[in-house]
Amino acid sequence: MNHKDVKAEDISIVPSVSFGSATIAKNLSEVVKKHWKEKGTRGNVVLLRDQYPSNYYVWKRMQEQLGENVVEIRVVERPSFKDSWTQYVLQCIDSDTILVTIPNVHWSDGSWVGIEEISRVISKKYKPKCHLVLDCTQSMGVVPFPEN
Repeated sequence: MNHKDVKAEDISIVPSVSFGSATIAKNLSEVVKKHWKEKGTRGNVVLLRDQYPSNYYVWKRMQEQLGENVVEIRVVERPSFKDSWTQYVLQCIDSDTILVTIPNVHWSDGSWVGIEEISRVISKKYKPKCHLVLDCTQSMGVVPFPEN
């Protein structure tokens, strides 16, 4: 994802990750139900193992409300030190993925997630159905952010 490609309508600043995630979950619930009715397969939400809890519980709640037969939570397992989160995330995304909700830096150890590559793959293979939501709480103010 090139900063030049980011438009103002692509960014949302919210008071907390849990508030933003809850808003997204509410809006995506209908998309997930529609996916299940039309394709007969579960839609899935991809997130990282040991991701900050506020970006996990809202999706677990959505799964409880819609049913495990309608939505799957795919938790990307923690890579070894020599591996990157990026390839592990990409292996979890498929044609039934509705949402990839990840940080660009894992809160527990500062390991990087290659959001540019993940964004590129989603845009090429899975748009418009698959959405990418980034939790930049752990890196905002440290990692450069587009100015406009």
